[in-house]
Amino acid sequence: EEYQRSVSVWDTKTQSIEPLSNIEPRAARPQSKIKIGYFSADFKDHPVSQFLRPVLERHDRKNFEIIIIDVTPVPDDVSQEIRNLADGYHCGVHQTDRALAQSIQTEEVDILVDLTGRLENNRLNTFRFQPDPVQVSWIGHSGTSGLPEMNYVLTDSFVCPVCYEEDES
Repeated sequence: EEYQRSVSVWDTKTQSIEPLSNIEPRAARPQSKIKIGYFSADFKDHPVSQFLRPVLERHDRKNFEIIIIDVTPVPDDVSQEIRNLADGYHCGVHQTDRALAQSIQTEEVDILVDLTGRLENNRLNTFRFQPDPVQVSWIGHSGTSGLPEMNYVLTDSFVCPVCYEEDES
């Protein structure tokens, strides 16, 4: 029910957005590592960065390449620390949602992880363009983003108790 309410809010707030073309599945790309793009407006002194830092420090760099897609309006010292923990960095603060989606697609990110959700300074419309084959919502907002273009919500039994398991895919 929450998902359906969220979808209707997005549908009334945004115009119809056509996805970008040429999104190839992972198997069609010759690269050796899976690229994960972490996308946030909270790469600063913020709980999202506190949660993300140990994840970035422990990523398997043999099999994964980590890209930071930063839309933080006012960066700070923590912003630089997060940037230093990644293999690549893209600042999209001054890009339109469409231009940002095209930049992400050009990077050939395989899994795009949104860390802001519906919170302040979110750029969820970027995900409406579907710049990547797999789009995931995590950390920034514990519920659904309401975007039908979002493939997964990464959660746990505290955020999504077992009694709601039948509603999840």
